[in-house]
Amino acid sequence: MKSMQMKILASLLLVLLAVFSVFVMGKKYSDPEAYRKVIDSIEVKTQDALKLTGTATVASAGISLLPDDVATPVAEKLADCTQYFLIALCVLYAEKYLLPIIGLAVFRILIPAFALLVIFCIFTNKGGIAGNLAIRILTFAIVIYAAIPVSVYVSDKIYETYRTSIESTIRETESLTQDVSIFSSSNGTTFIERATNLLSSLFETLAVTIATSCLIPILVVLFFVWLAKMLIGVAIPSPLVPIGRPPLPDKKAEAEEPGA
Repeated sequence: MKSMQMKILASLLLVLLAVFSVFVMGKKYSDPEAYRKVIDSIEVKTQDALKLTGTATVASAGISLLPDDVATPVAEKLADCTQYFLIALCVLYAEKYLLPIIGLAVFRILIPAFALLVIFCIFTNKGGIAGNLAIRILTFAIVIYAAIPVSVYVSDKIYETYRTSIESTIRETESLTQDVSIFSSSNGTTFIERATNLLSSLFETLAVTIATSCLIPILVVLFFVWLAKMLIGVAIPSPLVPIGRPPLPDKKAEAEEPGA
């Protein structure tokens, strides 16, 4: 009797968890305003990447107008930089718009699904497949929900370290872009030297931008996957982290086969 009462009490608590998750947490964390600090941090990186993309494009176009194509290689490298900055921009925009979508999925789909599976396990006493699936769902919810905020926090620490260098590169790029419209053949050599120096600064800034916007989020997700596997023995399906390897062939059995 007491056992049944405990099951009913646990089930009621899980139902309350699901209801609270859907109607309170789901409503709050599907709103972009709930992630205002994270979004503001992403916006700073986005604005810097936009400035660098636009000014590098204009500088590349201006340098290509120099006579005798003397600076064509520099212009081509600047054009390549704009492509990579666009990739970083796509990732930054994806992170910003995925936040409320992930919050909606976690609190209105994954958490209620976890609660229902646990209730099923309680009343059927079948904790095998259903229980394992419940743990996987909860772990997956935690991983995807924490990945972007944690990666943004780590990225901010790295980004702040290079903040002065990035601002200097932006100012130099804007200055060079202004000179493109007024330079003459007499100062073409000086202009090329400045463009070459700018190219080095842009590559450094590009490396920081790619690392903070692309590599760190991937590394954070992989870290959470590894941590979940170490703590509770759950391997989350991922194209980057194989769950297991197929068994090796039995050489002895192969030798005993006819015709071997």
